[in-house]
Parts: sequence; structure tokens; C-alpha cells
Amino acid sequence: MKVSATREHLLEALQSVIGVVERRQTMPILSNVLLGAREHRLRITGTDLEVELAAAAEVSVQQPGEITVPGRKLLDSLDVPEPWRGHVDASLLLIDQLERQIVEIERELKRSGADHRYVPLLLTAPGIGWVLAFTIASEIGDIGRFSSPVKLTGYTGLCPRVIQSGEMDRRGPLSKHGPRYLRWGLMEAAIAASSHPLYRERYQRTKRRLGKQRGPRVAQIELARTLADAIWYMLTRNQPFAPAGAINRLAA
Repeated sequence: MKVSATREHLLEALQSVIGVVERRQTMPILSNVLLGAREHRLRITGTDLEVELAAAAEVSVQQPGEITVPGRKLLDSLDVPEPWRGHVDASLLLIDQLERQIVEIERELKRSGADHRYVPLLLTAPGIGWVLAFTIASEIGDIGRFSSPVKLTGYTGLCPRVIQSGEMDRRGPLSKHGPRYLRWGLMEAAIAASSHPLYRERYQRTKRRLGKQRGPRVAQIELARTLADAIWYMLTRNQPFAPAGAINRLAA
């Protein structure tokens, strides 16, 4: 891919795409963006796996194509002028400091959770890393408290409210009962697991069926509940995760 463009056009489009990252996240600048060039336009796409934003800039395309570029490399190549350069440098310095703190915290969590009997099992499930495994294990406590996977799923607060009156029976928003961080951990795991071969087709099918507005969120919640069910069986039977049809390991 080869294009020529003015810095102003690229900065305007890039600023629009960076907005996909929520302010509550620790990294306000996307780690990577997708660049696609064709027919005198450069399309810049960014995603946080929940939301995707795209912007276009008028460019001169010598060779069409697509490429993924690290956000920092792209910022450096744009040669952002002052005073904006100072703001960018300050933001990057803050990100570096936060990343160092995150690495140290994760290292400490690994040391603390090394002897937790649930963590090694949880790490075998799609979408669950060290931080999420430690969070989910800590929030669940003793799996023996839950007599069935339905009980655990209900405890997470990921089930809709049921409103009944006479012959009326309808479902409302999520109950959000139970530990907030357990709910967060399962939703984060669902976002990561949505690209796993075991769940990708079902996740995409739910998104298409419910449309762009409701589809992604409902698909994530449905997948989070599926993971909660699998986790109950894993921890109750003390067996690692395995897809349906497995012989020697847990069938989820």
C-alpha cells in the first residue's frame, strides 16, 4: 500500500477513530489502527472489540491495499506540531507509567494466585487470562455454595429481571445483583472469547439477528452466561475447559 496525504487530513481522521476508546480505560490511544486505501480515500478503522469506528481522508493512492499500523508509530510519522505535540508526549508518558504499574500488579497477582486451586482451571477457558482468572476465582469464593450452574449464573447478575403479573410475563434489563467485579470479569472474558473458534459463529449470528444497536451487547451477555455455566462445571468437577464432544476433558 502506498498513499500521499496531508498531515491535517490524517490528523482529523485519526482523532475521530481514537474516540472509540472509552475514557475509563487505561489506554486512551489505540495500540493499533487498520489503514485501507482505495479510490482516492484512506479509511482508518479502530476498535476496542465492543465498538468500531471508521473515518476517511482524501489521499492520493499510488498502490491500494490494507495494513495494520501501531498507534504510536502512526503518531510519530505525523510529526504533530506544538502545542499538541506536548499533550501527546504527556499522554504517552502517562501510558508508559500506567503500563509499568499494571505489569507489576499482574506479577504480584500471579504470585498471590499461584496456589489458588481455581486459577489454573480458569486459565484453560477461552478469553480468561491471569487477571480475569484471579478476579473470577476471588469473587466466586467456594463453588460449593452454588448447587447448579443456574445458581451461579443468577449470582452474577447477568440474568434479566422477570416481571410477572397475572398473565403478563416479560423480561426486563439485567438484574445486576451479585458482585460487580465478577460481572465485569465475565463480560471481559466474553469479549475476548467472542473471536474463539468455539464461540465465534454463535456470537456473530446473535449480532446479526438483533442488529447493530442491540446485537453486540446481547451477544456478549449471552456468551458471558455460557462461560459462567462452563465455569461451574469446571470448578465443581475440578476439570479444565474443553469444547463439547471432548472425551477426556470437560464438555462445555
